[in-house]
Amino acid sequence: MDERTARELVAGTAQMMAEAGLAEAFGHVSVRLDGGFAITSTAPFTTQGPEDVIVVPEATDPPWVPSAAATLPRSSYVGSGMSRPSCRARWRGWRRPSDTPDTHDTKTDVRPTDETTAKGGTMTTRGRRGSITRLCVLVLAVSLVAAACGDDDGTLAETTDVQLILDFVPGGIHAGIYSALAEGYFEDANINIDIQPPTSSADTLRLVIAGQATVGIAPIADVASLRAQGEDIQIFMALEQVPLAALMSTAAIGITDPSQLSGATIGVTGVPSDEAIAKVILSSSGVDVNGVTFVTIGFDAVGNLIGKTVDAAIGFWSAEAVVLELEGETPYVFRPDEYGAPPYPELVLFASTDTINNRPEVLRAVAAALAKGYEFALADPAAAIADLAANADGIDVDFASAEFANVQPYFLGPNGNFGEISDAAISDYLTWAVEVGVLESMPQNLITTEFLP
Repeated sequence: MDERTARELVAGTAQMMAEAGLAEAFGHVSVRLDGGFAITSTAPFTTQGPEDVIVVPEATDPPWVPSAAATLPRSSYVGSGMSRPSCRARWRGWRRPSDTPDTHDTKTDVRPTDETTAKGGTMTTRGRRGSITRLCVLVLAVSLVAAACGDDDGTLAETTDVQLILDFVPGGIHAGIYSALAEGYFEDANINIDIQPPTSSADTLRLVIAGQATVGIAPIADVASLRAQGEDIQIFMALEQVPLAALMSTAAIGITDPSQLSGATIGVTGVPSDEAIAKVILSSSGVDVNGVTFVTIGFDAVGNLIGKTVDAAIGFWSAEAVVLELEGETPYVFRPDEYGAPPYPELVLFASTDTINNRPEVLRAVAAALAKGYEFALADPAAAIADLAANADGIDVDFASAEFANVQPYFLGPNGNFGEISDAAISDYLTWAVEVGVLESMPQNLITTEFLP
């Protein structure tokens, strides 16, 4: 939970309770935050002034109504024993400061007595305060938090439009996304999802940075590079767990091992990281990279390998290698993580820091729906490919099925969950990427693990 959210919840709720005439029932309001600290009102409601109530910056009107940005990610009940981070706040019913101890009991008679007076059908408490008052406070508190957060299972409080831009045209690797759509997981979470392929390789990043898309999928190197340049984007989930870009050749060319590529001609797309990855693989295989010629072939690795215009080429083994097989070729794939690179996810989901800070409940709902979609896809790949073909244009079912099968072992992380990403693993990748020239500089705060299912 960010500081602004916590301040708004505490100050706004304190004002709401005071206006509701419940000031004396509870002495303080406190929100427990991750990290073992809390923000709390510093005095009983009845005595709060500017020096007591935590001021809400840019408060909404009325001040106790959470704004669209005022959501409560990853808070939890104090001492509840709940291990799963969730959107909850705890009311702390501390004894009010006074010289007289609070002697309420849970069986207080709520009929008018000498301690209470009925006014126009309402009850005004003068002395004993019992379970009814506390129940009212609890209901109001839960209502406030629920309005801000949605449900713990990732369901949003109201239908929300989300734009998801893919990394490329829809394919087998995206099957779980389309299962989340077709099987109703997005709808169940109150997400009105719009899934679009990019018009160019840079389009996904541009649209998310410009605020024209909620979530994007892109290669980790591209997101890291822009983050290092100061763009306000962060990764919040991995699509899969291993590098997909690899050096490839074919049996027809006669290259079955990268050590055979001395003096070779190697095709690259033109993305700077391609040449860096090829050099890592070649160097690890004892090849002098100064004797290798790199030529730009765009995204036509398949055509150039079949035509034998290059000896090897950089491409996605999850896609281009599948096409080569369907064309009757025998591809040989050399992945960077088999030649000295740490394991890392090639494709990641990212969002702007504005969305992360101000709409965390949306990203949490998206992440939960995607996890369900890939759980479905892994359990029934044929049904997932059918979902993909029914909801995306131009799907070749054979190709999509083969692509999904190739990546299927790598969708789940070390702990068996979809989307896993960790600071330690990404730190290892970034250190390596800078050392070998995949990245020019080290980005800071590249990932957040706040929304992992």
